[in-house]
Order: sequence, then structure tokens, then C-alpha cells
Amino acid sequence: MNVKRQSFGNKILSSFVTAIIGVILFFGSFVVLYINEGRENIGKIAESAVEITAEGHSLEKGELVGVRGSIAADAYAADDYLRAGDYVYIIRKVEMYAYEEEEHREEKDNFGGSTTITTTYTYSKKWTSSPKAASSFRGDDNEKPKDIPAGYDQKISGMPEQKEKSGEGLSIGGV
Repeated sequence: MNVKRQSFGNKILSSFVTAIIGVILFFGSFVVLYINEGRENIGKIAESAVEITAEGHSLEKGELVGVRGSIAADAYAADDYLRAGDYVYIIRKVEMYAYEEEEHREEKDNFGGSTTITTTYTYSKKWTSSPKAASSFRGDDNEKPKDIPAGYDQKISGMPEQKEKSGEGLSIGGV
């Protein structure tokens, strides 16, 4: 548990800064709305896609394409964690069932205008692609999980990396 005291002056300054940020976000929302509403309907764009087949095709640079048929490559994509095969494109997404730390803050106004801020931490297991090492947990020893397995931090540091890889010399239907 972490207890912190905030003075009345700091609370006023924090409120002023928050108000300024709110005004900036208010006017910024109009920019976001303008940009979003000016976008094209992607479904209508897809209707104009050019189909690429093994028989041939003539394309202009920047045209939207669709592929139908078998795809081959001169050099296929490979990964140490997959059985050898003819992979055209590989995306490796790595996740671990690990502890996630959640921070809970409680503010209590005191007599005289100061504030006491109490921060507590809770932990739950979730699937995540970026687990945190137990050594980085900020909670007190009585808040941290008691059932962390031996070698937990080493398992996290030894996780495979996220990876994307594609084959080279791709062709459709051998053409």
C-alpha cells in the first residue's frame, strides 16, 4: 500500500491543467470528426479490385488487386517453431498466461484542503503478448501473488519474439 498526501495548491494547479487539456481535446475532436467523415467507403473501393489470375494480367501501379488460384514461391517462409512446409506468409503471435498488475487509487480529502491518495495493487492471470516480470511489480509483498512459479521471470525473458515473414519470388499458378 502506498499513501501520498497532496496539498490544496497542487489540487488547484492539477484542476487548471486538466481544464486546459479538456479544452484542447474538445477542439481536437472536431479535427478527428472531419478526417473520419471524409473517408471513402472501403466496400465500394473493393468492387473495383482487379482480379489477378495465372493467365495474366495488366496492372497499373497502385491498383487494388484480388488473387484467385494457387500461389507458389521460389523461397518459402520458414520459422523455427513450425514444421517445415511451403509457407507463403507467416505471422507468429506469442502470448503467455501471466500475471497482470492493476493499480487502484483512492483519494480522500482531508481537513485543510489536502488530499490523501492511497494506491493498492491487485493481480490476475490473463493471456497477454507482453507479460511483465514479477520483479517489476509495484505492490507491497502482502499484495503480490503468492503462487508465482519458480523461474517465472526467466520464462518471460525466454519467450520467442513476435515475427512476420514472407516468401520470395511469389507466383500465381506457376506463372
